[in-house]
Amino acid sequence: MALYGGLVLAMVVSPLLVSAIGISFRAFWDTATFSLLLGTAITRIGCLLNGCCCGRPTSSWLGIKLPNVQGVWRRRIPTQLLEAGFALTLFFALFTIKISGILTGPIFPLGLAAYGLCRLALEGTREFRDDILPLRLVSATLVVASLALIFWRR
Repeated sequence: MALYGGLVLAMVVSPLLVSAIGISFRAFWDTATFSLLLGTAITRIGCLLNGCCCGRPTSSWLGIKLPNVQGVWRRRIPTQLLEAGFALTLFFALFTIKISGILTGPIFPLGLAAYGLCRLALEGTREFRDDILPLRLVSATLVVASLALIFWRR
């Protein structure tokens, strides 16, 4: 939730900053999308090493022996690795779209919608799911808002 809160705050504050330095809001956020995705991948590796945001225990083939934040090692869904892998995949997909000119529209809403869908899917894999409804509501809201931005501009 802290990542989403930081993103929303940055979006609210950024128009003042980008206009002061002469950059368009869209150009700034389209470029920022790539650093946000790389940052997410790196952050999730840190989460894996720390045990936070860990996956719930599983006996599935997908499970890997990992710790939670209390240091309890169990076979778990590797939620942090799944999110890091998705962030990197999305980074390269959006980068390919950007440099190839396949899409001339904004990159940021497309990336935000895809990431929000990923988070909707992965929230249920986490060990501690007490606050899953608010997280899913935020993800769903961002997906809907992003899709509205994409289709509204056409």
